[in-house]
Amino acid sequence: MELNELIQQGRVLKNSLQFHAGHYFDYYTHANNQEYESWLMLTKRFINTMYSGDKFVSEFELLSQERNPTPELFDKMLAILEAMKQLPEVVKGTTEKANPMVAITNTQNQFQSQNVMLEVFVEALHEELTGRQIKELRSVAEDENLNEEEKKSTILEKIKEFGKDTLASIVANVLTNPAIWGMM
Repeated sequence: MELNELIQQGRVLKNSLQFHAGHYFDYYTHANNQEYESWLMLTKRFINTMYSGDKFVSEFELLSQERNPTPELFDKMLAILEAMKQLPEVVKGTTEKANPMVAITNTQNQFQSQNVMLEVFVEALHEELTGRQIKELRSVAEDENLNEEEKKSTILEKIKEFGKDTLASIVANVLTNPAIWGMM
């Protein structure tokens, strides 16, 4: 069995589709469903064997799951087979593209967790610091003349100036917030 033969059989099967106008929707059937199923299984077996790991094998598999194939569906399946015939080198799919929903879900959950943690921290700062103290810390953080290490050092000195227990109180407020423990 060769790919050319499977493509030719697929074209014949596409041309033998019978259109039916239903009351609620239109659909197609095959004159010989057994012939279609046989072609489908042979084709899937062939491309899984000859093009193992190719990302278009899984796309063909997905298309073949449709119970009522249309001429358009046949066109897509035949286009995949034609592409494999003309460019026989296996095209590997990336794992990132294999399941994009996982990445989106993880990103959303990570964003929500970071957002809650940030809110808890900001709330702790507002409970322990005065408005003037927050403005002082903000001005140091936004000072473009200081590098990151100088900013950290200056902010730590400012917090120490606010009182020796201020930093401990901020940390205690963060750690006693129940939302924090749900994320750890």
